[in-house]
Amino acid sequence: MRVLLALAFAAPLLAQEPVAVNSKVVKVEFENDRIRVLRVHYGPHEKRDMEGHPAKIIVALTGSYIRMTLPDGTSRESRPEPGTVTWTEPERYAVQNLSNGPMEDIEVELKRAKAPRLLSHLRPPIQQHSGNPCPQAWSLTITSDTKTNSCGY
Repeated sequence: MRVLLALAFAAPLLAQEPVAVNSKVVKVEFENDRIRVLRVHYGPHEKRDMEGHPAKIIVALTGSYIRMTLPDGTSRESRPEPGTVTWTEPERYAVQNLSNGPMEDIEVELKRAKAPRLLSHLRPPIQQHSGNPCPQAWSLTITSDTKTNSCGY
């Protein structure tokens, strides 16, 4: 009886796991005890079912036009450019590629994460993204003239 009860509560959590829910779109590239790196590839107009994620960093490899739908049914659209780096807090959502071409990104899920520290030398290219569908998202677009500094965190 206890095992059945535990499975009943665990099933909804497992159903939210991105690789299990969207294995056609999401592939694990690397995983250890601190991070999991996912490669996400959508075909034109392809959808990802509702899933949950821990805090993560998303790196857009291609430009895209997406709609993110939250569990309450609200949705937002976003058009990240190639090279856009976005931080998101833990969340559940479904995504649809609204463009006529394929879309690809890398997602680095942090297994034990705290909100990122914004260093003063990075503040100019980092901005809160009002068009981003993620409620607590920050993005950084890296261009050929963006200056970065290597420092130990």
